[in-house]
Amino acid sequence: MTMHYKHSLKNKSKSKPSGLMWQWILSYTSVLLMPILICSFYYFHSYNLVEQRTLSNQHLILENSKEQIDSAFYDAINLSNHLQLNSYINMLAHGKCAVDSTPALDRHYLSGDLKMLQVSNALIQQLNVYFPASDYIVTAASAHEMSMLPYMDNVGISFQDWQQILEELDGTHIVCMTPENSSCLVLAKTLQSDIHGAPLAVMAVQLDRERLIHKLQNDLFPEFGGVFALIKTDGVLLSSDSGSAVLEELSFPSIFTFFDSRDDGSLYDTSTASVGKSYLIDFYPTLIPEVGLISVTDKSVYKADLYKLLEVLLFTLTVCVITGLFVIFYFSRRNYKPVEQIVHYIKGYGGDDDNDTNEYHLIMKILTHNQSELEKQRALLRNNYVQKILTGEIAFHQISGPVAEAFSLHFPADRVCVLLLSPETSQESGFSSEPSPADNTEQLVYFIIENVLKELLSGQFPDNYFCIQHRQIAVITCIPGEAAQPEQSLEHIVQELFSFLTRNYQIELKAGISSIHHKDGLSTAYLQADAALEYIKLFGNHPLCHYASIPQEQEIGAIHLNTSDYVVNLILSGSQPQLSDYFSTLRRDLESSRLSSADARSCYYFFYQVTARLRLYCQTHYSFIPSCLDFIGDTFFQIPLPELLTQVQEAFQKASEQLQEKKEMLDNNRWGTDIRRFIQNNYFDADLNLNTLAEHFHISPSYLSKKYKEQYQSSVIDYLYEVRIRNSIQLIQDTNMKVTEVAQMVGFPDSNAFIRIFKKITGITPGKYKAELISKT
Repeated sequence: MTMHYKHSLKNKSKSKPSGLMWQWILSYTSVLLMPILICSFYYFHSYNLVEQRTLSNQHLILENSKEQIDSAFYDAINLSNHLQLNSYINMLAHGKCAVDSTPALDRHYLSGDLKMLQVSNALIQQLNVYFPASDYIVTAASAHEMSMLPYMDNVGISFQDWQQILEELDGTHIVCMTPENSSCLVLAKTLQSDIHGAPLAVMAVQLDRERLIHKLQNDLFPEFGGVFALIKTDGVLLSSDSGSAVLEELSFPSIFTFFDSRDDGSLYDTSTASVGKSYLIDFYPTLIPEVGLISVTDKSVYKADLYKLLEVLLFTLTVCVITGLFVIFYFSRRNYKPVEQIVHYIKGYGGDDDNDTNEYHLIMKILTHNQSELEKQRALLRNNYVQKILTGEIAFHQISGPVAEAFSLHFPADRVCVLLLSPETSQESGFSSEPSPADNTEQLVYFIIENVLKELLSGQFPDNYFCIQHRQIAVITCIPGEAAQPEQSLEHIVQELFSFLTRNYQIELKAGISSIHHKDGLSTAYLQADAALEYIKLFGNHPLCHYASIPQEQEIGAIHLNTSDYVVNLILSGSQPQLSDYFSTLRRDLESSRLSSADARSCYYFFYQVTARLRLYCQTHYSFIPSCLDFIGDTFFQIPLPELLTQVQEAFQKASEQLQEKKEMLDNNRWGTDIRRFIQNNYFDADLNLNTLAEHFHISPSYLSKKYKEQYQSSVIDYLYEVRIRNSIQLIQDTNMKVTEVAQMVGFPDSNAFIRIFKKITGITPGKYKAELISKT
């Protein structure tokens, strides 16, 4: 994408508030709030520790108590299971008796069985079995009719209790209750029932309530100030504190409803009206339906120790806030102004004309005025050299040692990755898609992006090489051998770059990232980064795209495209009929199907990739790019797909013809072409001569000179001088460099030799040539 930053110094408007002041305030606030946050963290951490310790103790005790309660219930349920198999109960439940026996005798034998079972568990006070049909109750001590209950000794379950048990068993098979004026806890279960579900035999186990409470109280820690209780929806069954007033005010149905709907370990928070305190309630369900074990803890237990800590916190916060207000506003006002001036210039607001105080002018002075024309041209030459490496004009093995040393192109690692960054086009940001020469503001934007990215990369990827082309920043990143997950790390760094530039300078970027390649495949890596950037432009899903994440589709809808390598090989083969058949098939598929917008864009992107790959192949193998392949541009994606196929087919056919002709020519003179190409790319190297050329191509100087002269009828050195003088003329026309500086730039350490050769080739000296240019303008 081509982008340009528009900005006029003639009509400067008053600076608009950029919001950077508040960004600096927030930045300093984040630093000065550290003691506040530390104190706050300490307080809340201590609060949470006390709270968690209390609640953990409570939960642990509750869990242990629940296991003991469940153990008692489990033993009772096991007794009921055992009694269900008792033959006397089966007979008596159905109004029958054993052979050679009577019901009275069976009840007597059953009483004996109950007595044996009762003595096996110390928690059981009494075992009762009631037969509704005969209205008899059998216990371990006796067997009698229900009507005889008032006359029996040590009765734990009254007539009214039995009626309540039968009513509750009507909807369930097991119930738990506390009889009135009794010291026991009753667990009742249906042993036998008729086909309608009516109970024929009911077991009621009387558990020693005092022993159960004693077990709960023994589990409590001395510092625990809570209450444990076994509850039903309609009341308390037993409690570790029988005189607790808070239990009388709790809504037990609400507690069951709350914990039935949650399984995240949260606690029930409630308060009492009479006492005016807040409580936390933990809950465990038991084996018996609608019966649970709860613990009730007063919140004041773990709040009392935090009041002094809270006083220290408030004092510290007060001191920090008062001191921080002065420091924050003073340093924020002092430091935000330089960055604000830069942003104002980037956004086109103009700025202060005082060059001595304006940060924009100071940075531009670093970029321009403090750099000599010679240094500028050297930087430009290095930039262009790196650009040629990326585009394949210079193969990696063709980088000579002196040039690598002069440009610091050492490439210490064998693996590389290419990042391609492009400022986003927007009217507000000041960038335009119309190409024009880069101005100072554009240089400032590139300067900021490059230096911020260098800083972000320096930790994990210290070796990086930047170049700017087509208003895009290409970054060659060397991947150290010990780097773990380098691709994910690079994506994370680019995301940090996006965030920093957007937050501080309102600069928005798009970025394409290549896969990791060996350094010999730099041009392929650059091609992938460019393809990823173009994918963003076409699909616009995210400002960052990794080439590996792009789907490489061979079929789009009903159109069979095959692979990009297949199409490139088809063009290189020179088979025009096969190429025509390929596009004819695509047209038929296109006519017989309707593509979605996304599928159409995928077709555009496929042919963009094919063309880019073909251009790279032509550059690296034939040192030229056919002009028919220059149709890739902003209008490429605006052409209707049928017309695009026609245009692409014509371009590919012409390219195939030109490549065949070029191949025949190169077969005859490739040797000389490689030498000329090397000279064109390294002419500025002062050490480049016949001997270094011969050493690079691994042949003797005499053989090189002889072969070259046979092919081109001139010497190698003559061609070297021709290339140098041609580039020196361009420098004289475009810059104000002195003759000695021009000589150094094109590889002449001796300016006298440069003047002599310049006059020999052009007929005049460099000074006179410059004078004639000035007189003509």
